[in-house]
Amino acid sequence: MNLDQEYIKQQFSSVNDSLVTIQKSNEELFKKVTDLHIHLKNLEGAVIGNADLGFDGLVKRVKSLEDFREGIVKLKAQFIGASIVVGIVWTLLLQFVEKLM
Repeated sequence: MNLDQEYIKQQFSSVNDSLVTIQKSNEELFKKVTDLHIHLKNLEGAVIGNADLGFDGLVKRVKSLEDFREGIVKLKAQFIGASIVVGIVWTLLLQFVEKLM
């Protein structure tokens, strides 16, 4: 072999090593992207829910808790209103009884 052939062989070997390194890096990158995709799908399932598994997502659960809270607030307002009405009726009844005596 002459000098040029030896130089070409070294360069080819260097390029080949670089290609192998790039290929390994690409495989590692693809694996990491695939793992990220799986994690994002899991997060999406947790936030939105998964009907196939019967899992309500956080969005739906928060909505149901808000609805429950609104019901409690309405019940509290009804109780307060009823208490005011009973208080007024009781006061009027006491005043009526007082006038009778």
